[in-house]
Amino acid sequence: MKVFFVIYYPKLLSKIKMFLKIPMGVPAWDKKIFSCVFREIITGAIFESSYYQDALREELCRLLNVKYCLLTDLGRIALEIGLKALGLKPKDGIILPSYVCASVLLPILKLKCEPQFADIGEDLNISPESIEKTIKSNTKAIIVPHLYGCPAPIKEILEIARQKGLYVIDDAAQSLGAKVNGQYTGTFGDIGILSFGPFKVISATRGGSLITDNYEIFERVQRIYVKKASEKAALDRFWKSLVKFRYRKYFYSLVHIYKSKEIKKYTSYTSTKVGFDDYPKQYIGMSNLDALLTYFQIKKLNQILNKKIFLGKKLFKQISIQMPDILIQPHITRNNVFLKFVIKLPYHNCSKIIKFFRNCGIEAQGGYTPLHFKFGSCKLPFTEFIWHNIVTLPINTNMGIKDMELIVHTLTKIINRQLNNSYK
Repeated sequence: MKVFFVIYYPKLLSKIKMFLKIPMGVPAWDKKIFSCVFREIITGAIFESSYYQDALREELCRLLNVKYCLLTDLGRIALEIGLKALGLKPKDGIILPSYVCASVLLPILKLKCEPQFADIGEDLNISPESIEKTIKSNTKAIIVPHLYGCPAPIKEILEIARQKGLYVIDDAAQSLGAKVNGQYTGTFGDIGILSFGPFKVISATRGGSLITDNYEIFERVQRIYVKKASEKAALDRFWKSLVKFRYRKYFYSLVHIYKSKEIKKYTSYTSTKVGFDDYPKQYIGMSNLDALLTYFQIKKLNQILNKKIFLGKKLFKQISIQMPDILIQPHITRNNVFLKFVIKLPYHNCSKIIKFFRNCGIEAQGGYTPLHFKFGSCKLPFTEFIWHNIVTLPINTNMGIKDMELIVHTLTKIINRQLNNSYK
């Protein structure tokens, strides 16, 4: 026991101290939000009222300059309802990028439509050129996600859609607040999709939204039954989220210290699981509690965006001086709101590099596993070339310049130690 104490305790203590210096708390829940939540819980108003749901709908319509808004429990529910409202039927083709979160694919499979995968461009977003090559006789719609907070070339895609008579679903789940020519992402298509789940620009315990200016589409949306959310379930998620996300620096450090297994060498670095085990069996609306959490953050959206953009640009500038080759240039030339900071490392397998980041207290993640590997037979050259080189780094509102310096310092270590030789 004494030997253990002498050898391991100082190392354990220094590692704990290192982790506690890294602010990783998400989402941006401040004292005002907490006090309001606790007041609503104590008075019981959160269980009896729909005040914040109504206030959030109104605020989203005002902010985004759209006419209609449906609040849902999850972004994927909003997407599925939207696809139904557009009249899409089984075997209809829907184009989407292969390089995207699997949650985008699930509603397509649920409705038994045909996913038609397109390649991505240098910005990691769906490529207009690839869309034109992917269109088939049964294609009816295009889903355009704006990954990691960087706007996709939505104007070019809209032009293709007009020429071919296709619907456009503008998926701003990762890019709330980003603009193209002064117009918010999510507002360009026939319908727009927003998400307020963990690690999004605005984060509640969960939540999504469908927005549109089209009265006929929204009329069809309203005919679809959406069950009222359980406030008790939302409250339970709130307490868990408070520990897991708001105080993530403590949670993450404990998990990382005691679960020191090396990241498994998957063919991917993010989950490849695509199934309906946890998929909602019915459509559920957003809870009043999640609407409260979302509403107060939306009210300070500019403050949140300004901080993330400031840190993103600082990090971009510092890396560009020392390691310009790992940067993805469109992510700074466009109106990026930096949901995450994305780099491309010249190593075929980044799993150990991600572990190296995490050992330094930086919660790095890998890229998405291309969906066409499992659900398609097409060849998408650029997606297949780049996906396993992608590493994403956190940019949170409670981080600062020193955190950016730590990231750059860690990157420099990776390059200088030539980790690619041992990580291949």
